[in-house]
Amino acid sequence: TLKQTPTRPVTSLDRITRLVANRWRVRPEALASKSRSRNITEARHVAMYVVRELLGTPLQQIGQIYGGRDHSTVLYSIRKVASRLGDDTDFRNRVEDVMSELTGDSERAFHH
Repeated sequence: TLKQTPTRPVTSLDRITRLVANRWRVRPEALASKSRSRNITEARHVAMYVVRELLGTPLQQIGQIYGGRDHSTVLYSIRKVASRLGDDTDFRNRVEDVMSELTGDSERAFHH
């Protein structure tokens, strides 16, 4: 089997944004908006988390992509998602589904 080289990301920013938006039933553009509606905020946080996990994109750059947010806001969002993954099974399942779809790895599990 061909091993994936770490230099080639398994997915793209665009794909992450579209998939997360789709799963949270919001428009992809909404993730970069200033909207603070609960659903959009949650989707935006998840997208930031997934981008960071899968692509290792710098916080500053993630903030720019999602509505020109400050890197500290991005860090807060990522930490918020990470802590919810520990407490909220439904939420964790949703995020894991997104991750496994993006990585093509159906057996993916979070390692805390």
